Amino acid sequence: MLSLVDIQNKEFKKSVLGGYNIDEVNEFLDEILQSYQDLINENYTLKDRVSVLDTSLEHYRQMEDTIQNVLLLAEKTAQETKTAAHEKAEEIKKDAEARVEKIIVTAEERALRIVEEKRQEAFEVGKKVDEMRRQYMAYKGQFKQLLQNQSSLLEQADLQVTMQGDSIDETVADIERDNKSAAEPFKPIDNRDEKAFHTKEYIPVSEIEALA
Repeated sequence: MLSLVDIQNKEFKKSVLGGYNIDEVNEFLDEILQSYQDLINENYTLKDRVSVLDTSLEHYRQMEDTIQNVLLLAEKTAQETKTAAHEKAEEIKKDAEARVEKIIVTAEERALRIVEEKRQEAFEVGKKVDEMRRQYMAYKGQFKQLLQNQSSLLEQADLQVTMQGDSIDETVADIERDNKSAAEPFKPIDNRDEKAFHTKEYIPVSEIEALA
């Protein structure tokens, strides 16, 4: 196998006629030299990679053995853990069933007690509602009677106001007549007018203002 030195030091005999161009030959030799150098470098790189891969492969083989041992140990431990967990689960289940049974009994007793208390409260509330209903009906009757009384009073007040209005109009008319009579010569009062005047109902002014 040629080395770089062999290629680099290779010399060709010169021909008198019909020989190759020396520059072209040297240029081509330089290209061959560079290509050969690249191949050698690549070869070294590949050898290094192979060495690294061999080391890694050995490392992985050792890891595989370790993993196999770990898996076996894990499987054994898992089986033991599974068995222990199953036993523990059965124990927990029995304990939980006992606790649940106790809780259910306690809850049922408490529920019965609460139901009884609520039934008693409902009975008391019903009594209060009945009492409030009776009071409401009593208040309603009283209020209705009060409204009727007030309505009757309002009707009476309207009647009195109407009568008082008529009486005031008549009184004003009488005052005007008296004023005219004062200006005229004295004459006896007609007994009929006096009788009519005294038959009118007298209502104080304060009551008139209150009704207004």
